[in-house]
Amino acid sequence: MEHTVNPSNSNSPSTSTGTTYPNVLPLELHSLEDLNWQALSEELIQHCKTEGGQTLWQTTPFLCDTEAVALHLNQVDAVTQIRLRDGEPILDAPHIISHIQSIQRTQKGITLSALELGKLTENIRLQRQLFGWFKQGYQHIGRPDSLKGFIESTGFPVHVYEPLSEVFEADGRVYDSASDNLMQLREQLYRLKNRITEQMQGVMQRHARQLQDQIITERDGRAVLSVQVAFKNQVKGIIHDMSASGATVFIEPQSVVPLNNERRLTEKAIEDEIAKLCRKYSELIGEHGDDLIQFYNQLSQLDRRYAAAELSIQLDSQIQTPKDDAQFTLTQMRHPLLLLRMQDSKEGQNKVIGNDLSLGNSDKAQALVVTGPNTGGKTVLLKTIGLCAWMHRAGLPLPTQHQPTETSRTEDSNTAANNTANKMGFFQPILSDIGDHQDLSQDLSSFSGHLNRIQPWLDNTTSLNKALVLMDEVGTGTDPQEGSALAQAVMEHLVNEGATLAVTTHLENLKNIALTDTRFINARVTFDLENLQPTYQLVLGIPGTSHALHIAQQSGIPASLIKKAESFLSQRDRQTANLLGTLEAQHHSQSQTEEKYTQWEAELHQRQSRLEQLEYKLNERKDQFQQTTQAQVRERVYEMDRYIKRLKRQLQQQERDEELNEGSLNRAEKGLDKRSGRVLDTLQKNQGPPVTEADLSIGLMIQSKQLQCQGVITKIQAKKKTVVMDNNGIPMAIPFADIRLLHIPITRPKAKKKTNSQRISKGPQPKQPRVSPKENEDFGLPTQSIKLLGLRVDDAIAELEQFMDNALRGGHQTIAVIHGHGTGALKKAVRSYLREHQKKGHTIKRFGPAPQESGGDGQTLVQLM
Repeated sequence: MEHTVNPSNSNSPSTSTGTTYPNVLPLELHSLEDLNWQALSEELIQHCKTEGGQTLWQTTPFLCDTEAVALHLNQVDAVTQIRLRDGEPILDAPHIISHIQSIQRTQKGITLSALELGKLTENIRLQRQLFGWFKQGYQHIGRPDSLKGFIESTGFPVHVYEPLSEVFEADGRVYDSASDNLMQLREQLYRLKNRITEQMQGVMQRHARQLQDQIITERDGRAVLSVQVAFKNQVKGIIHDMSASGATVFIEPQSVVPLNNERRLTEKAIEDEIAKLCRKYSELIGEHGDDLIQFYNQLSQLDRRYAAAELSIQLDSQIQTPKDDAQFTLTQMRHPLLLLRMQDSKEGQNKVIGNDLSLGNSDKAQALVVTGPNTGGKTVLLKTIGLCAWMHRAGLPLPTQHQPTETSRTEDSNTAANNTANKMGFFQPILSDIGDHQDLSQDLSSFSGHLNRIQPWLDNTTSLNKALVLMDEVGTGTDPQEGSALAQAVMEHLVNEGATLAVTTHLENLKNIALTDTRFINARVTFDLENLQPTYQLVLGIPGTSHALHIAQQSGIPASLIKKAESFLSQRDRQTANLLGTLEAQHHSQSQTEEKYTQWEAELHQRQSRLEQLEYKLNERKDQFQQTTQAQVRERVYEMDRYIKRLKRQLQQQERDEELNEGSLNRAEKGLDKRSGRVLDTLQKNQGPPVTEADLSIGLMIQSKQLQCQGVITKIQAKKKTVVMDNNGIPMAIPFADIRLLHIPITRPKAKKKTNSQRISKGPQPKQPRVSPKENEDFGLPTQSIKLLGLRVDDAIAELEQFMDNALRGGHQTIAVIHGHGTGALKKAVRSYLREHQKKGHTIKRFGPAPQESGGDGQTLVQLM
């Protein structure tokens, strides 16, 4: 592992004091603290889109068994595919808070305020946005079984949301149209305010000299005028207030008092009507409260998987195969917190060294003894193993390198976990003794602190059959001989009980265990003697040396002291150190050679990718050139057609003026038709070679030669020699002879933005005119369409005018204008524009709404002349 900085955060709250989790044993809480699980948990919480998802990661992060882990991994893998395909979900708020308490209050008969109901309505709308993202992505990736229970068995509570959305705005305001009585009362209030304003303006004109300001203000909900205190008796009315300086009094003119009284009564009636609506809809929420709570809880569970998917993408993690037995095989495992620290740059993450390791109680070594220099990454290696074990129990993909097996990944993510060589067992308990546990307040030395930590592990009541035990600098803090003897006894006991063990040490006696016990394996973190730098690379099979003298030399200790220290070493110690140093140097040299070969291979791959990109750009430019050429030819044909018509008119006029005989006119027409035919032949030659069935496949992008529109093949009808092409959501039957192949990659369609067609604007709105449904009969399939959604009326009409001109020039007979429903203003403007052109009789034969299955009244089909 790279970097000597300990990834643990000393300022993080103590996991072992005050935080407990289901499915976690009390003995295991120390390891969560040692490994700094809290930092990883906070990262997951930040990725959540719902308060419920955050709560799940805070309170129940860990799963109960291997089966639950396997299912969770498949679900995270499916959500990761959705995230990589569709991007992040776009919400109108940073995250969705929980309104379960408000819902539970309605179930007890409590009436919510208009503000609470408005916030709850907005909250349900945000839930629909997020659930829509999951549902659409679920369909795009082939409806994997792992998500089926969340998506298909969970229905959005539309029966609650739609009534609420027609009454309450997010800020608690109530729409005028919420009830007939409310609309009448607000209209009445509006008229009263206008009358009050007129009366007040009349008083202001009559008493202009007595007023302090020429403005109308309010006191206690009543309209008043600011009058200079010296003239208070000259303005008849009720004094409501006086300014702080005493120079101004606020008077309600006598003529306005009855109107203000009526206004207050009307406002009180409006408040009563809103309270009545709040009671009605609070009862509706209480009646369906269980449905709302269940939907939010299901969405929170999906959000939990989404946060895991985001972290997986951050760490470039891979799905591992869950195992029942206590073993693991991880390829290029890296410390997740180091990766997060380097996440700002891919180059930084590449500096985090990965290591391969297999350990367990099957056919592999059961215990790992790691030696090597200080600052060489031994402790980080232990923490990497431990965090990977905890991440696995939380159902998270691990930061490893993907190693595919012979079975390739299928579309269904249920098989995803079986397609990797990375395996991880469900270790429980996970125990650690990392760091110095010295505590002067309890009279504990470092050695005593270590003993207090490991003593409960040795209790006969603790099952270690599936335990993962991590011990850093085992046997230290006391006499080396006695410490190593005690450490060896503890290590052998743990292995005998079935535990999987990883320890770090500098004690020579512990390095020799692996020479006589095959359950143990030595390993070392290597050291670059040439540059006196650690490499953070793990090498299995051979113990390492501490390189204490080399590190001391690098730290500036005088060479004379280094040489004197070497003289104190026994000949055997020097020979062992020299031998291990030679092995490390050879390994380092070999690693550098392998790294060079890897770099060469990467450069070759990059060159191949560049060649493929150049080939793609060449094909793209070729297609663009052909399209441009065809467009130019079509333009010439159009101009020639206009020229022919103009010349015909001139000839006809000339015939009337000069009695030109019909023979001359016919000869002129034949010559012009011949000229037009040559242009049309040129157009046909640029259409491309004939297409056969072998050239076609589902999903291929094609173009219709005659209609000059593009789309994706959705069906091939070989016997009829036709295909069905999807042109902006409109199916079109295209013969083989009319197809031109395109080499343009198919882009994924953007998700349509959902609009709240139910929302009603403030104040009573006039009903929009509708076009009779009978007008849409026998229009035929449109060959071109234009989307005007989201445009202002003026901009939309300008776009439509240009589009119709191009459609006429292209020879299209039926086109579709997509304007949506919205408030109805855009639809009304479009149809008014079409109606004016139809009256002129130049371009439009008829128009009407599209069939219901093709968009209904949200589209208008236009048949051109």
